[in-house]
Amino acid sequence: MNLELNDSEVYTLKELIKERILELRAEIRKADDSLFKEELRKKKEILVELLHKLGETIE
Repeated sequence: MNLELNDSEVYTLKELIKERILELRAEIRKADDSLFKEELRKKKEILVELLHKLGETIE
């Protein structure tokens, strides 16, 4: 699948992904259930990979 985005769309997508990654980090820290925590980690990893594909990283 190919997706063409203009600069503004790419910037917005990167920012949204970064925000969600930070939210997931907090959710992971607070989660008690190990299965739920693992699902959150998987989602976070997917978003980190997407961000990397967009030429961006997060610390």
